Amino acid sequence: MKALRAVGGITFLWASIPASLGAQQFDLELGLIGGWGLEEPYHGSIGASAGVLVRRFYGGGRVIKHFGTSITRTGTIETTTTEQSTWVLGAEFGFPILLEPVAVRLTATVGAFRFKEIVRREPIGGGTPTKTTRTKTTSMFSPAVTALIPLPGFKIGAEVVLLNGGDPNFSETFGTRSVAFYGRVIVPIGT
Repeated sequence: MKALRAVGGITFLWASIPASLGAQQFDLELGLIGGWGLEEPYHGSIGASAGVLVRRFYGGGRVIKHFGTSITRTGTIETTTTEQSTWVLGAEFGFPILLEPVAVRLTATVGAFRFKEIVRREPIGGGTPTKTTRTKTTSMFSPAVTALIPLPGFKIGAEVVLLNGGDPNFSETFGTRSVAFYGRVIVPIGT
C-alpha cells in the first residue's frame, strides 16, 4: 500500500507542474494500452495512461491489468485449476530520442505489481471442492521504448517493455521478468 501511495504522490506532483508553465510548453495526454506479455501471468492486457509532456520530457502514470492464464491439471485424486493475473500501477518518466517522422520515447515506470493466484481443487469421485486465493504486492522498475506516429487528433504506436519485479518465491510460474508488447493510442488534450 505504501508503494501505491508513493506512486500516486509522484504522479500528482508531476502533473501539477504545467500549472506554473505557459500554455505552449506542455501537452496533456490520455491513452489506452493493450498488449501481451511473454510470461504466463502477463498474458493479455488492457490499461490506461495519463501524462504530460513538459519541455519534451514526459511524466505520467499507468494502470494495466494483465489477465494472465488459467491452467487445469487432472491428477488421480483431484482436478486443480490455477488462475493467475497481475495489476501494474506505476509512475512513468521519459524523454524523446527521436521526434520526427516517428516519435521515439525512452521511459521507465516505477511502481508496483499486484499478483493474484486462485487455486481451485475438486476431488475426483466426490468430496468438497476448495478454493485458495493469494495476493502479493511487490515493487517494480520497468524500462521501455515507445514509438508513436502522430495522426490528426491522436497518436498511435507500439511499446516494448521489460516488466521487472515480482517475487519468485510467491509462485513457481510468477517470474520476476517478462517482456511485454503493448499497443498505445494517445489523445493529446491541450497544447
